[in-house]
Amino acid sequence: MKTGSRNTTRIIGQLATACLALALSAVLPGCESEEPTTDIIETGGETTAIVNAPANINYDPFAGINAVCDPFSGNPSQQGTDLDHGIVGKIYYLPANAPRYTSVGDYINNGTFVDATLFLDEINIATRKFDLGFFTEEGIQLVNQNGEKLYEYFALDLSSTIKLGTGDTAGRYQFGLLADDGAILELDTGSGFRTVVNDDGTHPTKFACASEAINIGSEARIPMRLSYYQGPRYHIALAVLWKKLSDNPDDSIPSDIACGKSGNNLFFDYNTVPSTPRQYYQDMLTRGWKPLAASNFQLPDSVSSNPCSKPTPTTILAGATPAGALTNQTTITFTLDSNMSGSTFVCSLDNAAATECTSPVAYSNLSSGEHVFMARAIYNGRMDPVGITYNWTVDNVAPTASAVTATTTSSSITITWTTNEPTTTALSWGPGTTTDIIVPEDTTFTTSHSITLTGLIPVTIYSYIVGGRDQAGNVLSSGRRSVRTSP
Repeated sequence: MKTGSRNTTRIIGQLATACLALALSAVLPGCESEEPTTDIIETGGETTAIVNAPANINYDPFAGINAVCDPFSGNPSQQGTDLDHGIVGKIYYLPANAPRYTSVGDYINNGTFVDATLFLDEINIATRKFDLGFFTEEGIQLVNQNGEKLYEYFALDLSSTIKLGTGDTAGRYQFGLLADDGAILELDTGSGFRTVVNDDGTHPTKFACASEAINIGSEARIPMRLSYYQGPRYHIALAVLWKKLSDNPDDSIPSDIACGKSGNNLFFDYNTVPSTPRQYYQDMLTRGWKPLAASNFQLPDSVSSNPCSKPTPTTILAGATPAGALTNQTTITFTLDSNMSGSTFVCSLDNAAATECTSPVAYSNLSSGEHVFMARAIYNGRMDPVGITYNWTVDNVAPTASAVTATTTSSSITITWTTNEPTTTALSWGPGTTTDIIVPEDTTFTTSHSITLTGLIPVTIYSYIVGGRDQAGNVLSSGRRSVRTSP
């Protein structure tokens, strides 16, 4: 594929029912360690590389785009923040037969575009293992052309506007990038985008620093583009940091000992959940470095609002007919509701791919066995991250009786039998061939049954039918039997 071309493919995922809660940032144990396994302290300067600048990003998050809400955060929902808050991005991946590039520009220019829009709350991803991939708000997992989840050899093309946040003061700032693998930070301070920090290349977690100061006023809004790629899946890290400098424009940029240093265990202990800062990183904070907070990011003007900032609805199961965990009915109807009027729903039966559904939701011709129904409400582009799950079993097979025996005296008959599953105990009987007399049903569910008939006439034939019903309501009927009382 020629440099500069972009292969755009719509990625169709399957419903990941085990991940309906969208817990997308779990750190999985057991992942392999990235080479090198020991810390590396690099003494050289930053690597210089010429890359193609990412194309201008122009999004409309309400034009049918699949929103992916911060898969790197322990709380992907960004509710409660302003609708113009956050970072927006595109996702690319390298096909299996593509070269394993070592430049973020090559990833973006030659990668396959994923039909989804990423929204981040902030960019502060400590070194960690990343093996879950990306899910949309609808619960769809993003996959490549081979159906494999995206957790390695992907790139992010991020865009936002940097501003001063709570507690920040106007002045000169030095920017830094902490990344594994490569990342490039571009800012537009009035004369177009230019590279401010270059942390490109395949490497362990590495800190790269800007060689210039950026003046940020109290009302300044500085457009930002951040390109990042993840090579092998073993570790991921990406954080934008800054440091307040002196207000004297003639002062030179101080040289920080952390600039250019790298190592997966140097800045964070990724074996803890979540990753914990090591002393080296804490010393950086003491020297004035700090990651940009969520309040420092505002969406680009081209993006109308952040769908991840909107409240999510709560799905309500208002009723199931028939109700209960066990039924002999092969049809069922669910009534759905939401705490937000006007919500729509997506539903799944027996772990099938979720589809749009309208309440009441009816299913028929259900097979005998276990079933599961899941539904989630959608309101204003946000999906309930939890939804409802209803489990039940269809049992339409009648129970059977065996070992039916009748023990007699001159005035009584004791009838015993066993059933292949727990049932109630019932009996109809009568003199001769009649069975019109009904013994009140014992509603205890058991597999061993016994009923004694008393006050009978000696040497007289009586007939009986054992019965009962199982917990699903299926009726046992054993056929008529006859026995003669003793002399």
